[in-house]
Amino acid sequence: MRFPFLSIAVFQTLVVAAQESNAGISASQMTSFTYANDFFTATDRYFTQGAGLRYGSIALGRSFFMAPLLRLHSDPAPWLTVLAQQDCYTPASIRTETIRTFDRPFAAAIYLGLEATSLDRDNGVKLVSTLFAGVIGPCASCAEEQQWIHHGLGNIEPLGWQYQLHSDVLLNYGATLEKRLFSSGWTEGRGGVQAQVGSYRNDASASFTLELGKAVSAFIPASKRPTKPQFRTFGNAALTVVGYDAPMQGGLFQRNNPHVLEAGQIERVVAGYGWGARFNYKAIDLEYREWYIGRTFEGGLRHGWGTVVLRGWF
Repeated sequence: MRFPFLSIAVFQTLVVAAQESNAGISASQMTSFTYANDFFTATDRYFTQGAGLRYGSIALGRSFFMAPLLRLHSDPAPWLTVLAQQDCYTPASIRTETIRTFDRPFAAAIYLGLEATSLDRDNGVKLVSTLFAGVIGPCASCAEEQQWIHHGLGNIEPLGWQYQLHSDVLLNYGATLEKRLFSSGWTEGRGGVQAQVGSYRNDASASFTLELGKAVSAFIPASKRPTKPQFRTFGNAALTVVGYDAPMQGGLFQRNNPHVLEAGQIERVVAGYGWGARFNYKAIDLEYREWYIGRTFEGGLRHGWGTVVLRGWF
């Protein structure tokens, strides 16, 4: 994202959280800013940048917007989050003015979505379901933003964005189910399964997460805020089976793209792993995580990126 937007988003999140930091240990609303970039892992390829804003509340969880989303009915107070997200993708090199035939295409996506979170605390089960709609194409403004950032940092000028995927419609539905496997005061392990279907991505995955440190369980509502500082590190791994990927293969309806990868070039099984750390105190959550994946297409390279999350509760 452009730095003015990033600064405003971070400032607003901090102000809201600071105003409510002494309001008690429960919260009914949340706002967050997420920024991902492969700059954190010293690369400049593939998934190169992502930025998102979120607002969630218990009140939204009781609204009619919950109707299309899956939830655990044992949870009397599910959360509903409204989100806006931008994702940017480039080939392995941004130094050529020609199409890299055997590399992934330039792609940009922007979308709005809903995310429902519900818990079964007694059985250690968490369900997150999502629905989002948007567009892929130049209107997502990834080309202009990467050029602006590179210019501001004195880096090379990104070349090749004129060959990005043309505009198309995105509509996706997904769900993630996690189950607590073991838990103590300092450790928690959980397994998960996830699937999504639509015109952005079709895939399914299985994952395992291990968290270490003194903190509230992932199966306790995050709105129950800690009155003392908490710090936890975590590691996770996942195996994903890929059916369709629009940023690599192009949208479902646009047949006139300058460059796409064919179905036979897509890797159908992709392994990933990551690590991170999270700090929670009263109305503030700070998190940093990194994620690494194997090659996603024939001839592709291993890739990774880092993500910063700032979240405020009130």
